[in-house]
Amino acid sequence: MPIHFGLNRKARLAATVVFNIAHLHGDILRDGWKNILECIIHLYKAKLLPSTLVEVEDFLDPTGRTTLIKEQITQAPK
Repeated sequence: MPIHFGLNRKARLAATVVFNIAHLHGDILRDGWKNILECIIHLYKAKLLPSTLVEVEDFLDPTGRTTLIKEQITQAPK
């Protein structure tokens, strides 16, 4: 999905427009927030969200930040 989204200019432009409208007129969206959150969830699953949306402060980490996206560790069969 990330490659197809990256190659599709119309999809990138549509996502930009949707999020700009949500940013400017978010106070009057009402039921439209469900669709915005579905877009965010799909982008999250595809690991396409910017780091500002998937990083949080972590006081234990030396860098002071940690990511919300964790890699799954697969174990080899025994």
